[in-house]
Amino acid sequence: MGQLLLFLFLLVSLTSCSTTPVRLADSSPVMVKRLSPEFAKYSSPAPNIGKVIVIRDRGLTGGAGLAEFYLDGKRMATLTTIEALILYLPKGEYDLVVTPETGSPSTQPGYRTAHLLVEPEKEYYFRISVSLLRRLALEPTVPME
Repeated sequence: MGQLLLFLFLLVSLTSCSTTPVRLADSSPVMVKRLSPEFAKYSSPAPNIGKVIVIRDRGLTGGAGLAEFYLDGKRMATLTTIEALILYLPKGEYDLVVTPETGSPSTQPGYRTAHLLVEPEKEYYFRISVSLLRRLALEPTVPME
């Protein structure tokens, strides 16, 4: 009986830290107070611009806490669970980074980077998840129906 309880406790502990994707329609925009001034440059749609959608997963975040999202080394926003950030970017190459709220990409060991080549009129989806090891991950994804 004791071994069964230990097994169930370990199973719940491991799975409670993982997260699940969220549809854009089910997400909320990042609160204005958690957007950086730098974000304003990328907040409006325009012709010949690519659209980048970043959505933070739902689920218990464990030790991961808030996630800071950076574009080319500049903080754009701090996201909590079930929040989305939409950026409108001109054609070009970009580095996207997510870190725990505790520091910038240059001071965070093991931060997650994605390199993106943006084309006009295209949409790019990314999700911020938390792994079983309570690490933030940034990964390209497809829109959920």
